[in-house]
Amino acid sequence: MELVKDEDVIAIDIGTTALEFAKALVGKRRVTVITNSMKIAMVLSEDSNIRVLMVGGQVRSGEFSVSGHMADSDMDRFVTDKYFLGVGGLSLSKGITDYNLEESNLRRVVIENTQKVIALADYSKIGAVAMNKVCRLDQIDILVTDSNVDSFVVENLRKSDIEVIQVKV
Repeated sequence: MELVKDEDVIAIDIGTTALEFAKALVGKRRVTVITNSMKIAMVLSEDSNIRVLMVGGQVRSGEFSVSGHMADSDMDRFVTDKYFLGVGGLSLSKGITDYNLEESNLRRVVIENTQKVIALADYSKIGAVAMNKVCRLDQIDILVTDSNVDSFVVENLRKSDIEVIQVKV
């Protein structure tokens, strides 16, 4: 929560970790949130201090996320202070990867238009590699993860000028 300031314009990605982050925002900050997650939009819209903007596009059932060329075009119109990026996989050699083609492209659009990229990944994502490359590690400013991540990985990320914030779970 310390990474979000009142009046920030932030983008929040999809996924369970991003959803938990969004839930923590409720009642704590006055921000504008842009998202492609219907679940996150619904949670945040309960708080009158949070302005929620939802991008359009094709809805993926189960995940209730929106992606595709319409979402890419919508998202390309915004510049955000911070992007809270969900991670399918984070590898020291391959960077950030994900499993969904369209959502990976949308993530690249958001990364191009934000001031700071904050990756959210629990230990199970570290070392995993999915088929769609999202970005290089040098495009990430901060990684928020749990205390179960191997110290070798944390040290290598820090040597690459990535701030690593580990939280207890």
